[in-house]
Amino acid sequence: LRVGPEVAQGVQEALDALDAMSSSFGSFVLSAQLRSGQTPRCVCALPGGGFASGASDNMVRVYRPGAWDAPQVLSGHESVRGVSGVLAVVSTSDNSDDLASSGRDGRILLWSGGVQTAELRGHGEGIDVTNAGTISCLARLPGGQLLSGGWDKTARLWSEGRQAAILQGHSIAVNAVAGLPDGCLATGSGDQSIGIWRGDERIRTLAAGSQVWALCACGGALLASAANDGYVRLWDVASGQQVSQHKVANDSVLCLSYEPVSRTLVAGAADGTLAVLAVDGTSMSRVEALQLCGEAFGVAFLASGDIAVACGDDSCVVWTRCPSRAAAASLQEDFQARASALAAANHANSA
Repeated sequence: LRVGPEVAQGVQEALDALDAMSSSFGSFVLSAQLRSGQTPRCVCALPGGGFASGASDNMVRVYRPGAWDAPQVLSGHESVRGVSGVLAVVSTSDNSDDLASSGRDGRILLWSGGVQTAELRGHGEGIDVTNAGTISCLARLPGGQLLSGGWDKTARLWSEGRQAAILQGHSIAVNAVAGLPDGCLATGSGDQSIGIWRGDERIRTLAAGSQVWALCACGGALLASAANDGYVRLWDVASGQQVSQHKVANDSVLCLSYEPVSRTLVAGAADGTLAVLAVDGTSMSRVEALQLCGEAFGVAFLASGDIAVACGDDSCVVWTRCPSRAAAASLQEDFQARASALAAANHANSA
């Protein structure tokens, strides 16, 4: 019996969903540690079960299941005034590996099939300051729009390859952006505030109390933020109130990702801590703590339920709850030894 590609794809997506659900119990273990040329600074999940990362060498790497060790390398970003690096990547399609990337060169590059298809500029224009054009964060919105944030203190909305709006109001760099289910936009900044926007109008300001590094929509009116003080905070955007907070690290929390089926939030920190949190209504509880061998610069839940992390030891690390995808015991033991050494060093430095 032969089936068409659409049916085959639908069957595979259903199997992936069942796999993700069945893997949502038990503890995460190491699945793979993938070395890259230089430090990866960001990751995003892709529809086919893989992920993309952006690194300090200006490269974007696309990793696909079954071929983790042979990523496709996308070259297009450039060094500017002696600085380099891709700081954000985001999937732009529900059924392909199309994506957008941004970084220190002040450009958003759009990719399809591994080929650069467009370039968007706007951040930092007219400002003659080193790094003013840096684009530190990206988010995909419903309808294909993109939201970007940069060191020029602005966020920008992009539609059909053109700049549609500029969101101005932060006094320090915008480090994080997110889209919300009601169509509002969220921006997080070094000025210790979270802006809630409708279009280019700022309708609410949330006092974060610490520099904001990451934002993540958690369903309904809930928004999670990651901050410099080691806390993850949960906000009710509709009321503007903080409803929960959880201390996850003794260092800056740099990245967040949310998995809606299991209602699980994962947070990565500069001390290599990776905290897995259960979101129950408006409360959070830690269900697991993992240790990396370097800073957690970026994190993403994959379609399989696995977690991919951009790590400061020049690697991307994949964690799984599925026994069939677990790394060999010897690799897990070696990784654990190195991670434990980092944890011990961090503890000694903080004592």
